Order: sequence, then structure tokens, then C-alpha cells
Amino acid sequence: MDDVEASYAMEQDPDVNRYTNDGGVKTLQQIEEVISTGPLMDYETYGFGRFAIELKKDSKFIGFTGLKFMEDLGRVDLGYRLVKEHWGKGLATESGVASLRFGFEELDLDEIVATILPENLASANVLSKLGFTLEEELTMYGVPQQLFSLQRAAWQTKQPPIHV
Repeated sequence: MDDVEASYAMEQDPDVNRYTNDGGVKTLQQIEEVISTGPLMDYETYGFGRFAIELKKDSKFIGFTGLKFMEDLGRVDLGYRLVKEHWGKGLATESGVASLRFGFEELDLDEIVATILPENLASANVLSKLGFTLEEELTMYGVPQQLFSLQRAAWQTKQPPIHV
């Protein structure tokens, strides 16, 4: 809950929310609810969830990344969101690598998926770098989306490097 205000600020940027398909949050109370019923509840229910991304030099919150069990898909999803000033620096890819390692090595998952809006070319590029392949076009929550997947066996043979 320490990241509520920084998360709220990030969510107010329309560019950040352009491809999230969640409409963003409108109030500080909404982001508190999202965090408490989302990632914090996921940890209680599944033992994992999204992580905050912080800068090493000053521990400043700059986004989130990680895994989430998607009940409607019955699969584990990789997600990430960064404040705009940190786009294009490779942080989504780097955090994705760490999340995949956690999922495949610590949680012993066989597969991880990711869903994006078809027009989100930047995320499609990140997923490609991580080794994901397009599995299918589908409609979720009334919106056309693309479902990408990555199998543990494929990940083990071509892990991208992580820069720390």
C-alpha cells in the first residue's frame, strides 16, 4: 500500500492507460481498492502477484510487473506498466525476464501467457524479445485482444539476457 499515491499518479496519464483496457482509476480510493483486491489478494490466494518496480538508486516507484492468475483464462499472465518517462529503456523487457524466471523456476509453471490490444506494438515487441509467440486473437471484456504464450521448454532454450 506504500505505492498507492505513485500508482495513482501513473494511472492519471492517458498515454499509460491507452492500451490497458481497464479505463484507469479516477480516484485515490479506487487505486487503493485495486491494489488491495488485486495484487495483495493474489498473494493471499495464489502465492504470487504483480511486483512494484522501483529505481535502484532511490527506491522510487516507476511501475509494476509480474504474474497474475487470470481466472477467466485459467492461465498465468505476465503484465507490466511503467510511468511514461521510463518507456523505451528496456525496463519492461528486463522486468519481464525476472518475472519469467520467477514463474518458471520458482513457481514451476509450464506456461505463461500475456494479452495485449492488437495496436499495442511496443508491448508486442517486448513479448517477442521475451520469446512469446502469438497464440490467438480473442475477445476479452468485449474488446479484441491478442493472446501470446510462452512454454517453459521454449524459454529454457532461448532465455534473453537480463541487465542489472
